Amino acid sequence: MSTILVVEDDDAIRGVVSEALGMAGYRVVAAATSHEALREIDSDRPIDLALIDIKMPSGNPHGFALGRMARLRRDKLRLLFMSGDPTAARAEEPPGNSAVLLKPVRLEALLETVRAELAR
Repeated sequence: MSTILVVEDDDAIRGVVSEALGMAGYRVVAAATSHEALREIDSDRPIDLALIDIKMPSGNPHGFALGRMARLRRDKLRLLFMSGDPTAARAEEPPGNSAVLLKPVRLEALLETVRAELAR
């Protein structure tokens, strides 16, 4: 069973995404801020994929910078990004050529992309 770190500052989105991933059979660790996410990444907890919101006003670093920091700490960590802002999603190349999903995203599409990233 894979473990997914969901990094999302919006409580409702974080809850829906975490619940959908849990129902799909994944272990889920949720973080509301970048600092919480980095604490989880620095822990001994196994994490296979980080699903990161690109724009997180509640903390720095956010988005792609957080993904790069996560990869420095765990070089095999898979990354997947989400954003409700198409401009932010195209502002720079995501680390490791990771996928970027635009919110709102259908849960089926999210789960399909998660499966594909974990299989890469």
